[in-house]
Amino acid sequence: MTDLETRFTERLDALMDKVPDELKPIAAKYGPVVLKWSKEDAWAWIELLSRDLIAAYHQLVKSLDGSSIIDEWGQRAEELASLNIRHSARQAVAEEAAAMIAQGVLRVLVVGLL
Repeated sequence: MTDLETRFTERLDALMDKVPDELKPIAAKYGPVVLKWSKEDAWAWIELLSRDLIAAYHQLVKSLDGSSIIDEWGQRAEELASLNIRHSARQAVAEEAAAMIAQGVLRVLVVGLL
């Protein structure tokens, strides 16, 4: 390990000690990338974040090394698949409820017309 890498690791470790436990996984994932940004890059990202959350996230992901990007998009794909399954189940329940209501209205109409 070079002297620069050693100082970088020590700095990251010192910063991680100050991060609340619930945020440590996020800091561990993105911290090394963010620490490599210049002050100007960091401020530009903060300004982008205030205007467009999605664009800021994309910029952050682009800053990761290739394997991290693959992992990140794989995780997002799993989350989307889970959301699709939940949405599908909710849609089925909504369709069933609509069918029951329609049947009830139809019965009322049939009884009322007889």
